[in-house]
Amino acid sequence: MTENSGYASFTLYNSLKLHFTSSSYDYFKYHGKTNVSTATFLKRKDKYTFYKFSRKYSLEELRDFYVANLLEGDKWVGDMAKDGEEV
Repeated sequence: MTENSGYASFTLYNSLKLHFTSSSYDYFKYHGKTNVSTATFLKRKDKYTFYKFSRKYSLEELRDFYVANLLEGDKWVGDMAKDGEEV
């Protein structure tokens, strides 16, 4: 797995989403780590969106992109793909 792959993009999204939607998960405390398996990622119908983001952005840029969109209210990555650039 390369550093910036679709799976890395998904794990980053998952950890940031948990940070903003769950009271028990703290992104900084756990250093962005979650128990998401590659099998879970491969079952997702929107996995190609994560591949698209991984080719377009570095992980640092992607983190900022996800945070901005999650704060705006977009919880699903498909919504971010449609109008995430504007946010």
